[in-house]
Amino acid sequence: MLDQLFRRPRVRDRIRANPLGDWIELYVSYLYARGHPPGVIQQYAQAVEHLGAWLRSEHIAVEAVTRATIDSFLHDHLPRCQCPTPAPNCLYQVRAALAHLPHVPDIRLSSAEPASARHPADVTVEHYARYLRETCGLAESTCTYRARSAREFLQAKFVDGPTRWETIRPEDLRAFTAGYAARCRPRSAQVAAASLRSFLWFLQLRGECGPALVASVPHIPSWRLDHLPRTMTDEQLRRFLARFDRSMPTGRRDYAMALCQVDLGLRVSEVSALRLEDLDWRAATLRIEGGKSRRTRVLPQGQRTLTC
Repeated sequence: MLDQLFRRPRVRDRIRANPLGDWIELYVSYLYARGHPPGVIQQYAQAVEHLGAWLRSEHIAVEAVTRATIDSFLHDHLPRCQCPTPAPNCLYQVRAALAHLPHVPDIRLSSAEPASARHPADVTVEHYARYLRETCGLAESTCTYRARSAREFLQAKFVDGPTRWETIRPEDLRAFTAGYAARCRPRSAQVAAASLRSFLWFLQLRGECGPALVASVPHIPSWRLDHLPRTMTDEQLRRFLARFDRSMPTGRRDYAMALCQVDLGLRVSEVSALRLEDLDWRAATLRIEGGKSRRTRVLPQGQRTLTC
């Protein structure tokens, strides 16, 4: 399958010489069997190849790759990536590509995490994530990115040493937030600042810091009229929906997912979490469990969704 997708011998030789070359062979066959378009398979294979090149530079053996290793590649390496092409560094694209790896037959990620991989602050971050999930009732995705921001801050502040809360200074918080603002869009920097502020509230509840430290997290300005909202015209929307190949099972699936967002206004996370039992074909309704509001909703299915 690799020979069919990559016509140039030089490219095939480069992929096979990659530390994950054997994985890429299995990965490409898996995606092809699922009906993914050749162009998408090529892009996703390059993302796995990028991961393999990073493993080589970090001297990480293939047998030692865990889900945490992949998370480190996504959130530590990609934002600062300067690897030569072809090495895709778009977080959304690479994350989508690597999400398939654990599901490929004959590819086994290691379940053992080396003791040295745990940062001394990980226990605190785990308690913080549990507090967000069980006490605050936040959505799992929100808990994940807030805990990730807390871990990034603690790793930057304490490196591999013990966490001494009394040594955290307002300038540490400003430097962390300014670093995000320098390399990310304003909205991403706002999320990082809000996550850091939430983590400090948690530390305040535990008596580890005072309210003055929480208040010292800078606020990233957001101007209500700094840009116009992006929307599709009717013609653009028609052309977008016409692009799906509805003669293929994956095309019909993707078309139905797009209609759920276009006609019902569902979030991406809500669409991806849908199950067959959420559909009531007789009543023509769709049940949305939980979501950001933690409330179950029942929505009418549009005529296009029912007939797709």
